[in-house]
Amino acid sequence: MKHAAPVALALALMVAALAGFWWLLFRELAERPPEKPPAIAFEQTGVAALPGWGGDNLEGFRAAMMRSCAHWPRRANPLGPYLAAACNAIPGDDAALKAHLTENWTAWRVAEGEGRLTGYYEPVYPGSREPSARYDVPLHRVPGDLVTARLADFSDELDGTIRGRVDGDRLVPYHDRKAIRQGALDGRGLDLLWLADPIDAFFLQIQGSGRIALPDGEVAYVGYAGQNGRAYRAIGRDLIAWGEVAAADMSMQAIRRWLEANPGRVHELLDLNPSYVFFTERETEGAIGAEGVVVTPERSIAIDRRLWYFGLPFWIEAPGVESEAAIRRLVMGQDTGGAIRGPVRADLFLGPGDEAGERAGRLNRPLAMWLLLPRGVDPTLALR
Repeated sequence: MKHAAPVALALALMVAALAGFWWLLFRELAERPPEKPPAIAFEQTGVAALPGWGGDNLEGFRAAMMRSCAHWPRRANPLGPYLAAACNAIPGDDAALKAHLTENWTAWRVAEGEGRLTGYYEPVYPGSREPSARYDVPLHRVPGDLVTARLADFSDELDGTIRGRVDGDRLVPYHDRKAIRQGALDGRGLDLLWLADPIDAFFLQIQGSGRIALPDGEVAYVGYAGQNGRAYRAIGRDLIAWGEVAAADMSMQAIRRWLEANPGRVHELLDLNPSYVFFTERETEGAIGAEGVVVTPERSIAIDRRLWYFGLPFWIEAPGVESEAAIRRLVMGQDTGGAIRGPVRADLFLGPGDEAGERAGRLNRPLAMWLLLPRGVDPTLALR
C-alpha cells in the first residue's frame, strides 16, 4: 500500500486538470454555437453500373473482406447486424462473390466532389534491438503519461479525440516531434528498436507499420500503436514554399531525395511536422491496419476514421496518368492515417518493399468513391 498515496495524488491532479480544461472548453461553446460538419450526400446506383466493374475479377478481395467480416458480429454500431448477416452469405469463390454482390448489394456514390487517392506501403529498414554508434534513432513505445480523451464523453456538442499529458494541475499538449528528438522521452524504457537513419524513422511513421531487418538476419515487424495528438503537417508543402521542389514534382521520393541531399537541414524540415507515431512489435507477418486486421495489397485502403466505420467495401475510380492505367477496383476500408481527411479520401495499400514504395510515392490522383452495402441498408448508417 506504500504506493497508494502517489497514485491517488496523480489521479487527483489528472481529474483537476481535466476539469479545468473542460470548464474552459464548455464556456467557449456557450459563447459561440458549435460548428458541425456538413452532411454527406449519397447517390444510389446499381453495382453492375459501376465504372469498370466488369474488368475487376476481385482477386484478393474476398480474403480482405472476410478478415473484416470476422469482426462485424462483435461491433456495437448501427451497421453491425446488417454486415454480420451479409457476411454469412458471402460465396466461397471470386466469380460467385461478384455475382452475389451484383445481385444483392447497392452502390452509393459519395457525392462530395473530387477526392484524392494516394498510396502507402510497408517499408523495410535496417535496424537493431540495441543502440550503437550506427543505430542511434529510437522507435518509441506508447508513453504511460499519454492521456487520451473522447470529447463526446463530456458533451453531445463535441466530437473527436484529444491527447495530452498532465503537467502539474494542467492538461497540456503532448511533447512534439522536436521535443521527443531532443530527449523528452529518454531514460523511460520506451525504446522499442533502433534505426540508423532519422529519414527512415520519419517515413516509417508516415506508413504506420514496417519491417526492420536486424543484424542477425531476423526481421522484426512493427505496427502503429498510438500518436502524440499533434496535428499532422505535410512537409512537402514547405519544400514547395521554400522553392526547393516544384509542386508538379512533389512526391515522397522527392522529399527523401531532398533530405538525403541536405543532411544539415534534415531536422529543420522534419521538425515542422509535430506529429509523432509510437509503435509496438507484432508477431504477425504483414501490415496491420487500424481495424486490427492484416491489410491486403491492392485491396485495402486507409479512410478517414472520423467519418467512416472500418470494414466497409468501397469501389474506387482514379484516372490513368501517363503510362499508368486507371485504377478501378473494389477495396475494403481497413486502415486510417493522419493525412487521410475527408469523405472522398483514400490511401491504397500497395504491399511491402522498395517497389511498392516507389509506386506509393508516385500515386496521387483524383478520386471518386462508391460505398457498397447490402440492398435496403441506409448508407448514412456507415457514418460515425
